[in-house]
Amino acid sequence: MCAKSSSISGSSLFVIATAVKWQADESGIIASADNSRSSRCLCFTPNWPRPLRRTHNPPDKAKTVPRFRRLCPAVAAMGIALSAHAAAIDCSSANTRTDRLICGNDALVSADSSLAAAYDHAVDMAEDQDAVIRSQHAWLRQRNACSDVACIASAYRERIDALKRVKHASWTTYSNPALGISFEYLANRKVKTPCPVLGGDHCVAIVGRNMWNSDYFIAFEIFDGTLEATAEDQAVFDRDEDGKWITNAGPGPNVKAESFSGPGWKGLRATIVCGINDPATGFHAVAGNCYWAVLSNGKRSAVADTQGIVGTDDATLHSVATFRFNR
Repeated sequence: MCAKSSSISGSSLFVIATAVKWQADESGIIASADNSRSSRCLCFTPNWPRPLRRTHNPPDKAKTVPRFRRLCPAVAAMGIALSAHAAAIDCSSANTRTDRLICGNDALVSADSSLAAAYDHAVDMAEDQDAVIRSQHAWLRQRNACSDVACIASAYRERIDALKRVKHASWTTYSNPALGISFEYLANRKVKTPCPVLGGDHCVAIVGRNMWNSDYFIAFEIFDGTLEATAEDQAVFDRDEDGKWITNAGPGPNVKAESFSGPGWKGLRATIVCGINDPATGFHAVAGNCYWAVLSNGKRSAVADTQGIVGTDDATLHSVATFRFNR
């Protein structure tokens, strides 16, 4: 089963359900392990002639796999994920009195869009995410009881103001002595190892709510080697004819890589267009924005990546900025 969504009038509550195990066949189509296929669950990975990356298997058993395999995420196989994204109202299916009042007023349509963004941000950052979700349901009942535009407009103003005052989760530090790394992350999220989908003993991922059908917000894979070698062998970077770093993956044009630095390391980063799979609308070849970065202290390196839907928010990028090599 891919996913189910239930409309909550003007905002939608998406619940990601248990997914089957996925694997890529020779055509590049992601299919379930029992070879069953569904038009709502398939993810197409074009067979671009891209370089290969190594897995974490021992050298004598190592296999080469397309390093762009992560540009097209499968449906999140996380059991029942309590995700609570709010989608702005769909006026093409405005069936209730409240929906019709909103869709007949441009200011209310704009307010609904602003509230959806404010709600997503509040849930992402909240110390008590359950409380925010419960209060949203209570607010929707209050809004839907309105009988005129003025009442609805007031409800939106009050709710957006309340969402801005939601108490944020604190920062906590993850430390992995075996890998010799540490970084800060929001306390309402979790660090998972091995990484979902990617696997391996040298990979950690940040997971949590509001990931849509992504497997993680961001993943860090740790390798021995310099920045340059890791960028070329394990990530999506190459040098152009002028010796400048660019990306070499994704359906869009190559992107110039940006140099940046953090505590004790230097790095490269870029955000590239990538394919994403939406349970409701299918695969979209250029709808995602995948963040890639390589961080290195000169001897050891970390490859960070997202799956195109989430992971470019300030909280996730804070985890990148605070990343440390402890040996």
